Amino acid sequence: MPAGSIFGGGDLILVTVGTQFFDELIAEVDRLVATGVIRDDVYAQIGLCKSEPRHMRHVRFDRTLHDRMCEADLIITHAGTGCVIEAIESGNPFIAVVNDSKAGDHQREFLRVLETTHDFCWIESPAKLASALPDARPASARQENSVGQLCDDITRELMQSSRVQSRGWVRRLLGRSSAASVG
Repeated sequence: MPAGSIFGGGDLILVTVGTQFFDELIAEVDRLVATGVIRDDVYAQIGLCKSEPRHMRHVRFDRTLHDRMCEADLIITHAGTGCVIEAIESGNPFIAVVNDSKAGDHQREFLRVLETTHDFCWIESPAKLASALPDARPASARQENSVGQLCDDITRELMQSSRVQSRGWVRRLLGRSSAASVG
């Protein structure tokens, strides 16, 4: 993405934390808007966050979030599996941000596995967001792959991790027959 194409105003940046909370991400985006680092229109879906941003439009939940992701010029998302897959499907530039307050290290593990099949921008902390903005880009497959195949590949890789196997979260999350047969 060319430097300055997102910061100058007029574009739409969509921020999502999914159905959970990620107060640090919402606070950092709000700070970047307040300080003028981001001068674009920002729409945030803040889920169960404890505090509300003061410098951007926001809602707790939005049934049209997928449509908004497809219309956005930039997506900033927590690294939850569903939101990251939707960001990839949108074809728009995005930045995935790890929420390390979540159980275990599954978001970071997921992004590392996904990084083996796709090139995209992700960061380990909201504190790194400002420096990552110029690196936002649509995900591109490192090999030809469908979204269904991507889910199967990610599931297979994650199931090989003993920590993930013991929690079984991938099986519960995806509820896919291919996920149940892995392991």
